[in-house]
Amino acid sequence: MDDFKKTNRAGRGIAMLFANVGWGIAAVGFLLAAAGFMLGATPGSVDAPGPITWTGRLVASAPGVGLALFGLFSVLMAAQTRAALDTADIMRAMLLQARRAKPAAPVVRSADPVEPAVAPMPAAPPPAPAPVPASDDVPPMPPNLRPRVAPVTPQPAQPPAKPTTRSEPVLKSTSKSGEGPRPHPIFSAKPPR
Repeated sequence: MDDFKKTNRAGRGIAMLFANVGWGIAAVGFLLAAAGFMLGATPGSVDAPGPITWTGRLVASAPGVGLALFGLFSVLMAAQTRAALDTADIMRAMLLQARRAKPAAPVVRSADPVEPAVAPMPAAPPPAPAPVPASDDVPPMPPNLRPRVAPVTPQPAQPPAKPTTRSEPVLKSTSKSGEGPRPHPIFSAKPPR
Protein backbone atom coordinates (compact mmCIF):
# COMPACT_ATOMS: atom_id res chain seq x y z
CA MET A 1 0.00 0.00 0.00
CA ASP A 2 2.37 2.64 -1.25
CA ASP A 3 -0.40 5.24 -1.59
CA PHE A 4 -1.33 5.13 2.12
CA LYS A 5 -2.13 8.61 3.41
CA LYS A 6 -3.00 9.68 6.90
CA THR A 7 -6.24 11.63 7.05
CA ASN A 8 -8.22 13.44 9.75
CA ARG A 9 -5.57 15.93 10.79
CA ALA A 10 -7.87 17.51 13.37
CA GLY A 11 -8.45 14.22 15.22
CA ARG A 12 -4.74 13.39 15.15
CA GLY A 13 -3.88 16.87 16.40
CA ILE A 14 -6.31 16.61 19.30
CA ALA A 15 -4.95 13.16 20.15
CA MET A 16 -1.39 14.55 20.11
CA LEU A 17 -2.45 17.43 22.39
CA PHE A 18 -4.10 15.02 24.84
CA ALA A 19 -1.02 12.78 24.82
CA ASN A 20 1.35 15.68 25.54
CA VAL A 21 -0.89 17.10 28.27
CA GLY A 22 -1.27 13.60 29.70
CA TRP A 23 2.50 13.11 29.89
CA GLY A 24 2.79 16.48 31.66
CA ILE A 25 0.07 15.56 34.17
CA ALA A 26 1.72 12.16 34.75
CA ALA A 27 5.11 13.83 35.39
CA VAL A 28 3.59 16.28 37.89
CA GLY A 29 1.77 13.39 39.57
CA PHE A 30 4.94 11.33 39.91
CA LEU A 31 6.81 14.35 41.38
CA LEU A 32 3.94 14.98 43.80
CA ALA A 33 3.91 11.30 44.82
CA ALA A 34 7.69 11.32 45.38
CA ALA A 35 7.49 14.51 47.46
CA GLY A 36 4.61 13.15 49.52
CA PHE A 37 6.48 9.89 50.13
CA MET A 38 9.65 11.70 51.25
CA LEU A 39 7.90 14.29 53.43
CA GLY A 40 5.31 11.96 54.90
CA ALA A 41 2.65 14.59 54.29
CA THR A 42 0.96 15.91 51.19
CA PRO A 43 2.98 18.91 49.92
CA GLY A 44 1.21 22.16 50.79
CA SER A 45 -0.46 20.75 53.87
CA VAL A 46 0.64 20.96 57.50
CA ASP A 47 3.75 18.94 58.31
CA ALA A 48 3.36 15.56 59.93
CA PRO A 49 2.72 16.08 63.68
CA GLY A 50 4.60 13.03 64.87
CA PRO A 51 6.95 10.39 63.63
CA ILE A 52 6.56 9.50 59.95
CA THR A 53 5.34 5.94 59.38
CA TRP A 54 5.26 3.89 56.21
CA THR A 55 1.49 4.11 56.17
CA GLY A 56 1.70 7.90 56.43
CA ARG A 57 4.16 8.01 53.55
CA LEU A 58 1.90 5.86 51.36
CA VAL A 59 -1.17 7.93 52.20
CA ALA A 60 0.73 11.15 51.50
CA SER A 61 1.83 9.87 48.07
CA ALA A 62 -1.68 8.68 47.07
CA PRO A 63 -2.88 12.00 45.51
CA GLY A 64 0.25 12.12 43.35
CA VAL A 65 -0.19 8.52 42.26
CA GLY A 66 -3.82 9.22 41.38
CA LEU A 67 -2.83 12.27 39.35
CA ALA A 68 -0.14 10.28 37.54
CA LEU A 69 -2.64 7.52 36.70
CA PHE A 70 -5.03 10.12 35.29
CA GLY A 71 -2.25 11.48 33.07
CA LEU A 72 -1.31 7.99 31.88
CA PHE A 73 -4.98 7.26 31.13
CA SER A 74 -5.06 10.38 28.96
CA VAL A 75 -1.99 9.13 27.08
CA LEU A 76 -3.66 5.74 26.66
CA MET A 77 -6.84 7.28 25.22
CA ALA A 78 -4.78 9.40 22.81
CA ALA A 79 -2.95 6.29 21.58
CA GLN A 80 -6.24 4.46 21.16
CA THR A 81 -7.63 7.37 19.14
CA ARG A 82 -4.59 7.38 16.85
CA ALA A 83 -4.92 3.60 16.39
CA ALA A 84 -8.60 3.94 15.44
CA LEU A 85 -7.76 6.67 12.91
CA ASP A 86 -4.93 4.55 11.46
CA THR A 87 -7.28 1.58 11.15
CA ALA A 88 -9.80 3.70 9.27
CA ASP A 89 -7.09 4.94 6.89
CA ILE A 90 -5.75 1.43 6.28
CA MET A 91 -9.24 0.10 5.57
CA ARG A 92 -9.83 2.96 3.14
CA ALA A 93 -6.58 2.18 1.33
CA MET A 94 -7.44 -1.54 1.19
CA LEU A 95 -10.85 -0.74 -0.28
CA LEU A 96 -9.28 1.47 -2.95
CA GLN A 97 -6.77 -1.24 -3.79
CA ALA A 98 -9.51 -3.86 -4.04
CA ARG A 99 -11.51 -1.60 -6.37
CA ARG A 100 -8.48 -1.06 -8.63
CA ALA A 101 -7.60 -4.76 -8.83
CA LYS A 102 -8.59 -6.62 -11.97
CA PRO A 103 -11.46 -9.05 -11.46
CA ALA A 104 -10.65 -12.72 -11.71
CA ALA A 105 -11.11 -14.35 -15.11
CA PRO A 106 -14.63 -15.76 -15.47
CA VAL A 107 -15.03 -19.51 -15.60
CA VAL A 108 -16.22 -20.62 -19.02
CA ARG A 109 -18.52 -23.62 -19.01
CA SER A 110 -19.70 -25.28 -22.15
CA ALA A 111 -23.38 -25.73 -22.78
CA ASP A 112 -23.15 -29.48 -23.43
CA PRO A 113 -20.81 -31.30 -21.09
CA VAL A 114 -18.49 -33.84 -22.63
CA GLU A 115 -18.47 -37.16 -20.84
CA PRO A 116 -15.07 -38.76 -20.39
CA ALA A 117 -14.41 -41.97 -22.31
CA VAL A 118 -13.48 -43.79 -19.12
CA ALA A 119 -15.52 -43.34 -16.00
CA PRO A 120 -13.37 -41.99 -13.20
CA MET A 121 -12.79 -44.30 -10.29
CA PRO A 122 -14.38 -43.16 -7.08
CA ALA A 123 -11.85 -41.72 -4.71
CA ALA A 124 -11.27 -43.53 -1.47
CA PRO A 125 -12.68 -41.67 1.49
CA PRO A 126 -10.02 -39.88 3.48
CA PRO A 127 -9.00 -41.62 6.68
CA ALA A 128 -10.82 -40.45 9.76
CA PRO A 129 -8.69 -38.18 11.91
CA ALA A 130 -7.52 -39.62 15.17
CA PRO A 131 -9.55 -38.31 18.08
CA VAL A 132 -7.79 -35.57 20.00
CA PRO A 133 -8.00 -35.97 23.75
CA ALA A 134 -10.19 -33.23 25.15
CA SER A 135 -8.43 -30.77 27.39
CA ASP A 136 -11.62 -29.81 29.14
CA ASP A 137 -14.91 -31.39 30.11
CA VAL A 138 -16.81 -30.40 26.94
CA PRO A 139 -17.87 -33.48 24.95
CA PRO A 140 -16.94 -33.58 21.25
CA MET A 141 -19.54 -32.41 18.74
CA PRO A 142 -21.36 -35.23 16.93
CA PRO A 143 -20.61 -35.32 13.19
CA ASN A 144 -24.24 -35.56 12.06
CA LEU A 145 -25.98 -32.58 13.60
CA ARG A 146 -29.59 -32.04 12.64
CA PRO A 147 -31.95 -29.47 14.07
CA ARG A 148 -34.42 -30.86 16.51
CA VAL A 149 -37.76 -29.87 15.12
CA ALA A 150 -41.00 -31.14 16.52
CA PRO A 151 -43.24 -32.69 13.88
CA VAL A 152 -45.85 -30.31 12.63
CA THR A 153 -49.32 -31.46 13.53
CA PRO A 154 -52.35 -29.61 12.26
CA GLN A 155 -54.20 -27.81 15.00
CA PRO A 156 -58.01 -27.81 14.94
CA ALA A 157 -59.49 -24.44 14.14
CA GLN A 158 -60.48 -22.54 17.24
CA PRO A 159 -63.04 -19.76 17.37
CA PRO A 160 -61.46 -16.33 17.72
CA ALA A 161 -60.98 -15.30 21.30
CA LYS A 162 -63.09 -12.48 22.62
CA PRO A 163 -61.02 -9.37 23.12
CA THR A 164 -60.65 -8.40 26.70
CA THR A 165 -61.30 -4.70 27.12
CA ARG A 166 -60.52 -2.63 30.08
CA SER A 167 -62.76 0.19 31.15
CA GLU A 168 -61.33 3.66 30.88
CA PRO A 169 -60.52 5.48 34.07
CA VAL A 170 -63.31 7.93 34.78
CA LEU A 171 -63.87 10.88 37.04
CA LYS A 172 -66.93 10.82 39.25
CA SER A 173 -69.43 13.40 38.21
CA THR A 174 -69.59 16.25 40.67
CA SER A 175 -72.37 18.12 38.95
CA LYS A 176 -75.99 17.63 39.96
CA SER A 177 -77.16 17.51 36.36
CA GLY A 178 -76.79 13.75 36.39
CA GLU A 179 -74.59 13.50 33.32
CA GLY A 180 -72.89 10.46 34.77
CA PRO A 181 -69.20 9.84 34.89
CA ARG A 182 -67.07 11.54 32.29
CA PRO A 183 -63.76 10.13 30.90
CA HIS A 184 -60.52 11.17 32.45
CA PRO A 185 -58.91 14.08 30.53
CA ILE A 186 -55.84 12.02 29.67
CA PHE A 187 -57.97 9.50 27.79
CA SER A 188 -60.28 11.94 26.01
CA ALA A 189 -59.64 13.43 22.60
CA LYS A 190 -60.40 16.94 23.83
CA PRO A 191 -57.80 18.97 25.71
CA PRO A 192 -58.60 19.54 29.38
CA ARG A 193 -60.35 22.76 30.36
